[in-house]
Amino acid sequence: MNRHSKSKEFFLQVSFDYLSQLEAVIEAKRIGRSAVAKILGVSKGRVSQIFNRPSNLKLEKIVEYARRLNRKVAIVLYDDGDGRNKKGPILPQIFVECWKRQGSPRNFFELNRPAAPLRLVWNQPSAANDARVPREPPLVLGRETASTSATARLGITTPFPIAS
Repeated sequence: MNRHSKSKEFFLQVSFDYLSQLEAVIEAKRIGRSAVAKILGVSKGRVSQIFNRPSNLKLEKIVEYARRLNRKVAIVLYDDGDGRNKKGPILPQIFVECWKRQGSPRNFFELNRPAAPLRLVWNQPSAANDARVPREPPLVLGRETASTSATARLGITTPFPIAS
């Protein structure tokens, strides 16, 4: 397979990833194709074309459709050590989840604020330690909020009680 066809495959994967995100927004809003067409400013037929032929999407339209759905879009150039693209692109959901886990920073100053609080979750005690290790709720260091639902977790087996 030549380099051009690999680039085309990569382009199609990125296009399908964008469309899957667009579809998720549409499903979350619980709107039909007619309403989608109206929001996007296109015909119902064009909505079908968008989802059935992603190779027709141009960057300007990608941005326009995202904005019409009150969303944003970014193009991220990154090096994942897979220069030959054997593994394909990183899913956009990975970037979104990482952004959320960092507290949804808007700039580098916000990125440098402390990350999500550390949440220590102790492993279940072994059979030998069952009688000695009380089963207590996890110890949370810092403040948990809705935006830090996916906090760092450590599984550590301990033979001693956890101080509250």
